[in-house]
Amino acid sequence: RSARTNNNLLVKMNPQANFNEFDELINQKPIEKYKCNLDLVYVIRPGEINTDLRYSLRSVEKFCSFRKIWIVGFKPKWVQNVGYIPTVQNLSKWQNSTINCIAACKSSEISEDFVLMNDDFFAIRPIKDWAKDTNVCLGQLSDYAEKFSNLKNPSKWQAAFKSVDDLLKKLGCSRTYNYEAHLPMLVNKKKFLNAISQPEAKRLEESNQIIHKRSLYKNLYPEANEPRRIKDVKVEMCSDIFADKL
Repeated sequence: RSARTNNNLLVKMNPQANFNEFDELINQKPIEKYKCNLDLVYVIRPGEINTDLRYSLRSVEKFCSFRKIWIVGFKPKWVQNVGYIPTVQNLSKWQNSTINCIAACKSSEISEDFVLMNDDFFAIRPIKDWAKDTNVCLGQLSDYAEKFSNLKNPSKWQAAFKSVDDLLKKLGCSRTYNYEAHLPMLVNKKKFLNAISQPEAKRLEESNQIIHKRSLYKNLYPEANEPRRIKDVKVEMCSDIFADKL
């Protein structure tokens, strides 16, 4: 299969996917949404043309009810009725992402706990318990570190699994999980800033290496319950989402 939805409530969609069926879902009759006292925060790259963001916002409006929606980084002119925190993004996309996350966590206006969102994540049904439904992992972090370390020429992204696993072990995390699933994540501002401010994490960022922020944060500050293991979500064909006629 080119896509895995795993019964998750949100999915990541390939930019080349056809949005026709997604239009049909968004335009369905109104449904009951669960009220949420959290903010939703998008970290957005520069660029006026962002079809993913357009559909992501429409899906959130359809299925979710947040206290407030924020865009941190770059806000296209066509986006309205959201909070906005601009940032200067002139480094690598990974470093820019960190800059945006830090800006969100330092904002006094954003809720202390918020849902971190990417522009290519899409809601496909209502979500009642964000803490429970986003407490998922892709397996043991050490397994990914070992797998990618055995490659002849691992990419920066692949090599970063060993870097973050080694860092977490130094920080006393004996059992580590891979939290790099393409799903939103519940974030506490103070804890996230503490995680990303670890000296070794800052060194990796400053040397233009990648730090897997999600895995660093969630392993240092895990939920009370063990994370549920899933296969990653990446949709290539919209028909893979809508096979059950949601």
